[in-house]
Amino acid sequence: MAGSVLESLRQLVHSWWRIDRVRVAKCTGRLLELVPGDRLLVLGQLWLVIGRIEYPIDQEGAPIDSARRSGVVYELRNQVVEYSGRCCLHVLLGEKGLERVWLETEERGQSLWEDEIVVLDG
Repeated sequence: MAGSVLESLRQLVHSWWRIDRVRVAKCTGRLLELVPGDRLLVLGQLWLVIGRIEYPIDQEGAPIDSARRSGVVYELRNQVVEYSGRCCLHVLLGEKGLERVWLETEERGQSLWEDEIVVLDG
């Protein structure tokens, strides 16, 4: 009896281990799960997520056909400074996890470190 339970457990662990699944750090996971209405602190400024697009993208944010690189682009609105232009936060994933994050406005783009972005609760 104990042998069959151990064998079943071994098969379960083996099956789980062989499944192809995305593995990312918790903070990266939060960046990938944002929805309109969520708030962020980016470089000390408060932003509201107002839109979300998921698709395969290249390093410049243009759509590509490859499933090897994907990402999420969030449209943002600044909650403090009056800014009427378009602003997007790009989160780019590569084969090994988070590859690049950058903030794009009509004037410029700026690469960010993951710790320069804080997802606010509620």
